[in-house]
Amino acid sequence: MWWLRNLTLLSLLSLAACGFQPVYATRGAHDTVTQMAAIAVQTPAGRMGELLKAEVEDHLNPTASYTAIDYTLRIDLRSQSQPFIIEPDGTASRYTVTYTAPFTLTRLADNKIITQGRVKRSVSYNVSESDDYATYTSQYDAQQRAVIELADDIKMRISASLLPRT
Repeated sequence: MWWLRNLTLLSLLSLAACGFQPVYATRGAHDTVTQMAAIAVQTPAGRMGELLKAEVEDHLNPTASYTAIDYTLRIDLRSQSQPFIIEPDGTASRYTVTYTAPFTLTRLADNKIITQGRVKRSVSYNVSESDDYATYTSQYDAQQRAVIELADDIKMRISASLLPRT
C-alpha cells in the first residue's frame, strides 16, 4: 500500500501548488464570510418568496452577524408543476414541480453586477386519493426541499464569485 500513500501525498502537493484557497479563509479585506453577511436579499412576494429569502439569508449569514450592506441579491422564483404519474382513471397520483430561480448580485457602491445566473431544482410529491391533508403535507415538504436546495446552490455560486481573483 506504499503506492496509495505516495499517490495521496502527490495529490495533496499538487493541490497546494495549483493555488487552491479555502472559500471561507480570512484574507484581510477579502473575507468571504464578511462579504456574504453584507448581502441584502430581495425575493418575490408570497409564501415561497419569503421561504426562499429566509433560507438564503441563513445560508449567507448563518451567525446572523450585523454588517453594513454592500451588495444586493435579487432572486426571482418561477415554478412549473406537471403530473408525473397518471392513473388509469385519468387522475394524477404524483406531481413534479420544477423551480427556477434567476439571480443577480449587484455591488451597491458602483451598481456593478458581480454575478448573475440561474439555479433550477425539481421535486416530486404524491397525491393521496383519500386525504387532502396528506397531499398538502407532501406538497409543502417538497417545496421546503426545493427552497433549501436552491438556497444552497445560490450560496455556492455567490461565494465563488466573491473570491478575490489572483
